[in-house]
Order: sequence, then C-alpha cells, then structure tokens
Amino acid sequence: MHTIRNRSNGPFDLISTGGPLRLPASGEVSGEFGAEYLMLLKASPVVEVIEGASLVSEIERLRAEYADLTGKKPHHLWKVERLQSEIDKALEA
Repeated sequence: MHTIRNRSNGPFDLISTGGPLRLPASGEVSGEFGAEYLMLLKASPVVEVIEGASLVSEIERLRAEYADLTGKKPHHLWKVERLQSEIDKALEA
C-alpha cells in the first residue's frame, strides 16, 4: 500500500487497482497502485509517493506515545514531524 500526497492546491483523480480514488487538494490518499502507474506518480513533481506501511506504523506509534505522555489525543492532521516535536516538548516539561 502506498500513500500519495498532493503538493498542489488542486484535486486529482487517481487510478488504483481497486478503482478510482480522489486525491484532495494538499491532501493524502492511500491505496494499491499498479507498478507502471506508480512509476508515473513518482516522476510527477506535483505528488509525493510514500511507502505506506512504515509511515503508518511510525505515525501510529507516535500518536500512542503522545497520548500516553499528555493524556490527550493528538490532532488528527499532525504528521510525523509535528508529533515528534510535540512529544519532545512534553518530555522537556
């Protein structure tokens, strides 16, 4: 599974192996894509292709760590970098 991140302010329609997916403006979508289509996406400067499994497990781990440290749920839009920053702040306090 791959995550596709849109770097532009316009939405895109992507073709996954399971059917069409809508990639929102400046958003992300996860899905399975054919090898040739994935190569095209990786060549595009408008989207970023992220290997899904490692990112998902890391972000889930950081969300759990943040919740354990602060007793609050992290904001749903926080990415890995922001979560790590907030965890570092909580550890310093």
